Amino acid sequence: MARDDLIGELMRQQKSAVDAAQAGGGHAHIVACLGHGLLPSPPEGHAGFVATEMVRGVDLRRRLKTGSPPAMALVTRWSAQLAAALAHLHARAIVHRDVKPSNLMLTTAEEDIVLIDFGLAYRIIEGKTDEARSMRVGCAGFMAPETYREQPCDVAADAFAFGQVLRRLLWHARPPPFSARSRAAALALKWTLLPSAATYESVHCTVFVHPAWPEAHTRTLRACCERQPERRPPMARVAEEFGQRAVADRTGGA
Repeated sequence: MARDDLIGELMRQQKSAVDAAQAGGGHAHIVACLGHGLLPSPPEGHAGFVATEMVRGVDLRRRLKTGSPPAMALVTRWSAQLAAALAHLHARAIVHRDVKPSNLMLTTAEEDIVLIDFGLAYRIIEGKTDEARSMRVGCAGFMAPETYREQPCDVAADAFAFGQVLRRLLWHARPPPFSARSRAAALALKWTLLPSAATYESVHCTVFVHPAWPEAHTRTLRACCERQPERRPPMARVAEEFGQRAVADRTGGA
């Protein structure tokens, strides 16, 4: 596919995904999109844009880097909110394809999660597969193995990214024992500038846990980090499970 044709296809996919995400009033944990289109970008031709509301706050990456370790109840609440946002997209056949801490804003007032940046979003149309759906896009470490292999994406790619976000939340809240951290560091040494698909999977699908983490969190983490996309859980189920746990945390229930 020629470059201009590919850009046009990406913009059509982006527009379709944004329109579908905003249908019915949008979602509380998804940024509101105000418009989208093309702008001249010499000498390349055109560049796409999506205009969104401004979310006042700080992104999750910075919060984890500079803030205090989050309490496990906060990890649960953030996970429930992100899973609910992804479930909303997936119900509309939208794959975000760029879920990562820097694309998760925490509102100033309540520290609630808001999913931003639909620049790589793709809306799946039954029976249609094009080059844009199989592109290797996203951020290394959050990109699903099948995306890294340049295979057609599905909503399971976002489930993998959710697992990688959950992994970082849990590690910041309560790091695994030193022995597990040492094994993780040794595994990371296998990384190269452009690793093979096998190395990519070995590094990012291997899960090290803390025995004191909530069992439901560990189970979901392992499931989301599965190499095979069909073995990852649907975000609607994850949202329900974490939502129930968040309510229990808030009300003092078991």
